[in-house]
Amino acid sequence: MLSSSGSKALVKEDPQAALGPYRQLAKLTKLTVASSPEGCNTELIKYMTNRQSTLWEELKDILSKRFEETLQALQWPVPLKTPYSQQIREQVKSFERAFADLLILQQPAEDVDNKVEPDTKYQPLLPISIMMTAFSIRFRFHFEGTRPTSRLDKPEWFLNHTIQTISQHMPFFVGVVQPIIYQFQPPPLRHSARTDFIFGLLTDLSRKIKKGMPQVLSQPALLSHTIHEVLSFDQTLRERYGFVAPEGSEFQLGLAQIIVGNPDWFDAWLKMEKQFAVGRFNEIVHDRAAWDLNSDEDQDAADYMQDDEEYDEDKDAVPVTKSASRILSLIESITDSYHLLPLFEQRLRFLMEIQIDLLETYHRRIASAVDSFEALSLIRSVPVPGALPDAVTGVMTSGERSGTTGGLQRLCRWWTSAITVRDRILEWGEDDFFLEMWTELNQRASQAQSLSDLNTSLNALPAADSFEEGTVFTEVATELYDTLCVKLLKTVVKMVAKDWSVGARPYGKSRNWSVAPAEALPSEITSELYRPVADLKRNLAFLSSSLPSSLFHTVLRSILIEIDDWFWKNMITTHQFTRQGGYQLQLDVSVGIWQTVQPWAKKPENYTRSLYLALQNKRISGPTDIAE
Repeated sequence: MLSSSGSKALVKEDPQAALGPYRQLAKLTKLTVASSPEGCNTELIKYMTNRQSTLWEELKDILSKRFEETLQALQWPVPLKTPYSQQIREQVKSFERAFADLLILQQPAEDVDNKVEPDTKYQPLLPISIMMTAFSIRFRFHFEGTRPTSRLDKPEWFLNHTIQTISQHMPFFVGVVQPIIYQFQPPPLRHSARTDFIFGLLTDLSRKIKKGMPQVLSQPALLSHTIHEVLSFDQTLRERYGFVAPEGSEFQLGLAQIIVGNPDWFDAWLKMEKQFAVGRFNEIVHDRAAWDLNSDEDQDAADYMQDDEEYDEDKDAVPVTKSASRILSLIESITDSYHLLPLFEQRLRFLMEIQIDLLETYHRRIASAVDSFEALSLIRSVPVPGALPDAVTGVMTSGERSGTTGGLQRLCRWWTSAITVRDRILEWGEDDFFLEMWTELNQRASQAQSLSDLNTSLNALPAADSFEEGTVFTEVATELYDTLCVKLLKTVVKMVAKDWSVGARPYGKSRNWSVAPAEALPSEITSELYRPVADLKRNLAFLSSSLPSSLFHTVLRSILIEIDDWFWKNMITTHQFTRQGGYQLQLDVSVGIWQTVQPWAKKPENYTRSLYLALQNKRISGPTDIAE
């Protein structure tokens, strides 16, 4: 058996020769353990195992001391600047030899038969661990003591210090240390100098974070700031230094996983972020100017809604309300908070419990306002159950303040808010980040039960059998906002149609259609039609300036169909017409309706086909060429 004194003397002169007998002892110990029946040779095995461990520690102490002397000569951890002087080059060579000697010792310690033991905790190479001691002492001195730099509210200080340390020393680890590791073949050591170096630094950061978390959790703003800084730090390690944590280490998903991997800490952060988002949401929608269009000063904040080149040229451009713009900015900022999270389940909870929830709440707010508006303005009854009061929704009846135009303005503002959100979230769904989430959802569609285990509502996502098409926002955009936009436009049509119906009621009750013909045919529209025609013109002018061109023409068609229906029910099928009465009706229709609408439709009579055909078929006696 290799003696302790002999090995000590030999390792100082020739580490390779000293480790030869040690390897034999390690192999013999392993062979004895493997070949001995259970319960046999226990004392022998115990002795051999203890002897092997003692000898390894003795050899390590000698080689470690020699290695530490080379580090002192290099004034480690002072960064070495190239090109090296002659003296530094000699010191680096001594460092390389001492480093290699420790690796020789570590090879059998890793595994005698060159096999990786499964489920073992990752350990950096022994010489690199020794090198990291100086960094750890410096870190404790600056960031874990009573110095001004040791501040809980400044996580960026110790994180930036670590990035600076990596930047200063990475050239040495890559250019000097890594080539030494490459020399050990076959097989090569299962380590990277870059990885072990960063891993050693992360150990100090982990200790610092864990120690401070109880205090951080009591300060929501600091918790959010800390997680944001740590996530950004992880991103820097990946993108700038190509760091991939070794398997089996606590940093395999990044330093941030130390925090967000703790269910209680993650839930506290998620709850805090949601409280902040809901509070900001309420501020936005309670603002008296929530439904106002963005002013020139606010437009910069909403430029992302459309491309700059298209904004001034696109006639179908949708104006942006302040609430829609600010809520979209809020939801986008939430994405910035969680998009670096390492696990899909964590990102999904932010998406569902905060972002989708806010989108649904904004939809409910507008929908409730529309319901209340319809109850007050169209049905002429008390507000619908559960509807928000006027002070909250901004709802007023069409007879108050600004009349029908004021009501149309509110409907258009709600519509432009809804369509703005709808269009924007569909664009988000095509972003790489959300496409990756959608792909992940598709891959997990067959594991719906496991998704439900996330303890979050997935009702706003499509069913599993429809996952292949769409995005994470498709359900909200189509089922909620599309439906709301359609309802709003129908309400616009109803409001204009009702305004016409109320204004034209005296006209419809006139009994002058069957009177004896006068000597001269009428040359002006009926006096009772002046007001409803003027109101119609004003309403259409407002809508044409408030809605995209293509959409306005769709609304215009629907409004004229309603007016066509009104004439059919209240005039053509109700009254008997003399020749003069028929002439007057055609004059009222052609001048009062069709000419009024001509600024927006070249052939408005095509939108009132029933009325037009009735006149053309001489259902009404009188001339039929007025509209020609």
